Amino acid sequence: MAFPVARADRRAGELDARRAVGRHGGTVCRAIRPQPVPARQARAATIPLVGARLAALLLITALPAAAQSVRGQLTDSVSRAPLPGAFLTLVDDHGVEQARAITNRAGEFLLTAPAPGTYRLRSKRIGFRPYLSPALTLRAGEATAYNAAIDPIPIALVEVVVAGERQCDIDSGASVAALWDEAREALAAVTWTARVPGYWYEIVQYQRALNAGGNRQGGRGDDSTWHEV
Repeated sequence: MAFPVARADRRAGELDARRAVGRHGGTVCRAIRPQPVPARQARAATIPLVGARLAALLLITALPAAAQSVRGQLTDSVSRAPLPGAFLTLVDDHGVEQARAITNRAGEFLLTAPAPGTYRLRSKRIGFRPYLSPALTLRAGEATAYNAAIDPIPIALVEVVVAGERQCDIDSGASVAALWDEAREALAAVTWTARVPGYWYEIVQYQRALNAGGNRQGGRGDDSTWHEV
């Protein structure tokens, strides 16, 4: 018995003539009109795949919104100017650091907490008092706004009068210790940002000119003998 063979070159809507050998050896010819696949049935096959992709997209899109964060701006309490370059940390109820950041040129910052809860902001910057915010409650998926004005503390070294030729003497007083503490804060910020891309620095170096006897030379009289190099 021969099996029916469909024509491959049949046009849409054309009758498909199929021939087969009958029971008594005769040839049986049948005309079969093709049945189109309903559009609903064709679309149904793609719905599971499209639905899976849509669900994955919604999941990926929802991830950033699930984070809890605090954003705001630091300013100088005297001049009201933005405070760039301030080193910020987000600490929990136990004082453990959970996030850190550095304010941008506009004094703005954004810190993201690992989980909802109560946190505080700590701020350090050269020439300004350390700052600790009141408790901030961060809720899941919400961004809390917080601004703070930081008090400046300009450090002025007391005048040192030296009898002799040497002009570079070391003062081991409290003012010098305060300067070293300020430098330590700057080094801590540099160490952290070295591992985080997107930060830049402006470095200015100075050189003091002394003659063979240890006296100042050059400069503008008594104004300054320090020169930018």
